[in-house]
Amino acid sequence: MSQPQPYDFAKPGRLTADVEQRVSSWLRAAAALAAKKAARHLPFALEITLGGLEVQRPADGLARLPEAAVGYGVSINGPALNGLVALPRPLALAVVGAMLGEVGSALPDDRDLTIVEQDLCEFFAAEVLVGSLQETWLAAESIPFRPRRREPRPRWTRIFPPDDNVVVSPFLMKGPFGESEWYWLASQKHLLEQLALSMPGGDKIKAPGPPEPARLRLLVEELPVELTVLLGTVELSLAELAKLSVGDVVILTQRVSEPLMAYLAGEKKCKGWPGRVGSRQAFEVESFLGG
Repeated sequence: MSQPQPYDFAKPGRLTADVEQRVSSWLRAAAALAAKKAARHLPFALEITLGGLEVQRPADGLARLPEAAVGYGVSINGPALNGLVALPRPLALAVVGAMLGEVGSALPDDRDLTIVEQDLCEFFAAEVLVGSLQETWLAAESIPFRPRRREPRPRWTRIFPPDDNVVVSPFLMKGPFGESEWYWLASQKHLLEQLALSMPGGDKIKAPGPPEPARLRLLVEELPVELTVLLGTVELSLAELAKLSVGDVVILTQRVSEPLMAYLAGEKKCKGWPGRVGSRQAFEVESFLGG
């Protein structure tokens, strides 16, 4: 029997449904605009799509980046660095190679970028990727997104404080060279602050803080948990197991006159009886166990 895993209360929670929808719409629009802007500088069309949206601890979010990556710290509406755009180095080499007229059918082998390639990659990141994030910002009036510095080792950057969660957004880029992901990471706290300042009804969007007791209780009450009902067990030798075929009947140790046991996070929780509600299997609770 697979054991349910205890809920990790230290894991960052998701954005609220409304905020996640708004941010996802912004990032999808940025991806579409980036593909159009890239066509001005490349001899082929790129397809860029949003691959997801997740809130993570900084260490976990940065761990998703490849070790060989080209990254740039980004300031969002202010001088402080609170964002990061990062490309795997082979993808960066494919893009700058195409800007120089070299179109390959696969991603090039990894190597350090030359000085010229570094300049071209910085231009592409600023003009196409970061520029699209700025131009499609959710409010009627855009806010400045500026690449401030090149991060020599993006995976180990110190841009994000360890106690500030990050919103991690991978994008899939497809071209004649194949496909590869690039990443946009932003401080969750700063991102929510900017949404609150620039959007109607934004005063309802607040950066996460220490949960109040009542809010924490409601959060716990809404957490999904997995209740596992054990139908029965049986011990078979390897020889008996190897002889099993479709249609064979295996007798379990569970008697039909005895209630089934239900488990929560691997611990015995309650007893009850199997049944059916319409076309769905069901479990009727007979009694709860202590604890």
